[in-house]
Amino acid sequence: MANSIQTIQTNVTKDDEPATRARQLSYRQEDLTGHARIGYVLVSTIMIDSPDAVTIVDTLQRIDAG
Repeated sequence: MANSIQTIQTNVTKDDEPATRARQLSYRQEDLTGHARIGYVLVSTIMIDSPDAVTIVDTLQRIDAG
């Protein structure tokens, strides 16, 4: 079995308009959905807070048989 690990990093800025933040989170959801379609499973999400933004790091894993 082969194991594949991917990470997705999303930066959500704190000083932008709510619509901009919502769009940034929507892009994250699109990335997660796209990875799920090809067999990845979300195994971890961490949030890193800074003065200007919150960085969301999603870790995904896919196990390939064979």
